[in-house]
Amino acid sequence: MRTNALSTAGRVAVASLAFAATAIAFQRLTGVGAQFPTVPPGLILLLVAIAAHLLIPRWWAAAVGTAIPLMIAVGGVVAPEASLDLSSTGGRCGVLMT
Repeated sequence: MRTNALSTAGRVAVASLAFAATAIAFQRLTGVGAQFPTVPPGLILLLVAIAAHLLIPRWWAAAVGTAIPLMIAVGGVVAPEASLDLSSTGGRCGVLMT
């Protein structure tokens, strides 16, 4: 039995990571992310970060929980189709140029 429970910050981090993982799964299931592979790597990485937070209560688990979403965000921005998705008014997002 684990005696040291997660701090408030740890609980917020786990909830945020779980929300992001749910969002990726929802995008994949609804077809919004048609270019996603069958099992999106971002989903796997987020689940690993959640497991690190819950199972390994160390300082570096928080670093993993911060680094993985940052890597996913950078990957989403530098992807070849990201500029079209973010700038086109007729695309899926169309937020930057509207």
